[in-house]
Amino acid sequence: MAKPVPSLVSAIFIVLFSLFSQEAYSKDYQFYYVAVGNEHYESFNEQTGLGLSARVVSEYFEQFGAVSGITLRSKSNLLLSKNDILSAIDDITLRMNDDKDNVFIFYYAGHCLGEPLTGQQWLIPGNLQIDVNKLLKSKLDTDIFDAAMLSPIALHAAMQNSLASQSLLLMDCC
Repeated sequence: MAKPVPSLVSAIFIVLFSLFSQEAYSKDYQFYYVAVGNEHYESFNEQTGLGLSARVVSEYFEQFGAVSGITLRSKSNLLLSKNDILSAIDDITLRMNDDKDNVFIFYYAGHCLGEPLTGQQWLIPGNLQIDVNKLLKSKLDTDIFDAAMLSPIALHAAMQNSLASQSLLLMDCC
């Protein structure tokens, strides 16, 4: 059975510890999360173990006192879409209490596509049907990428629609 990468687990522990130290608890934070393990794809190689990583990260979040969270894990017969991920963010947003300081953490494990000139990255939904070789040989059109995939900018914008006073994106992708 695959185990999460120790350095990733350590990094998550450090982030959670710093967010939820005794000082943070005294500020009455409410902690919410969405964890995505995207290991099955229509057009890309499968990344086994990422669903397990999302589950383990979710368990850590629960142990650190998350009020509410959603874990999305792809399956060979259930590929995650861009809409699935954005809907999970919207759902968590609706669960937030507006009389508390809310913290929203989004964790993603899966494939992404990077653009070398700007450093922009897009998270690749599992249901994306695309010819990767053709894409890599074509002229770069970031509008097409934005329409088909999820950029951290779009994710952050969706998270900003929430009642969270703080938000954090954790991306474990390549």
